[in-house]
Amino acid sequence: MPSGYRNLTGLGAGLAPAVAALLAEHRIVGWVQGPLEFGPRALGHRSILAHPGHAATRGRLNAIKQRAEYRPFAPAVLAEHATEWFMSEGDPFMNRVAHVRRCRADRIAAVTHHDGTARVQSVAADHQGLHELLQQFHEHTGLPLLLNTSFNRKGTPILRTAHQAGRAAADLGLDALAVGDTLLVADHVPDPRAQSQPSLREG
Repeated sequence: MPSGYRNLTGLGAGLAPAVAALLAEHRIVGWVQGPLEFGPRALGHRSILAHPGHAATRGRLNAIKQRAEYRPFAPAVLAEHATEWFMSEGDPFMNRVAHVRRCRADRIAAVTHHDGTARVQSVAADHQGLHELLQQFHEHTGLPLLLNTSFNRKGTPILRTAHQAGRAAADLGLDALAVGDTLLVADHVPDPRAQSQPSLREG
């Protein structure tokens, strides 16, 4: 376990609610679930996830990943809600750019590019891990989407193993890391189990 983190044990089925509570509080979470992905995008198996609601989150993540400020981040959205937020259904592989609905753009500022677009990943019910987390986050916040970016450090490939994830989380200064059914939480972050009941607050 990396220094500066504690292991919350015994979560079981409570993992997704606990992570959703962290994300609802604008914590940035490493998410390592299921098999390794291949291809140009991180689609929810080796991801860094964040609340999409504040533009400041984009700045924090760009600093963490040492990216240029102008570079956008993509939303992962529950497929059944995609057209409520975007002028497209998106696709499961984050290959399509869609216009964000103008009436919604200010509520998802972290994933809305300066031209009003986003590269949308639609998440269907059969997605292993991410669909349940999105549902939990939706119940907490009223937002059926999360900011999703690849879990890697600048100049390195997307990580493969739990050991690599722990090292990367510490190096990047993430607030928490979910690997399988294990949740590591940074020492400065309160226990999310106390906030894991949905409250339907937004923002």
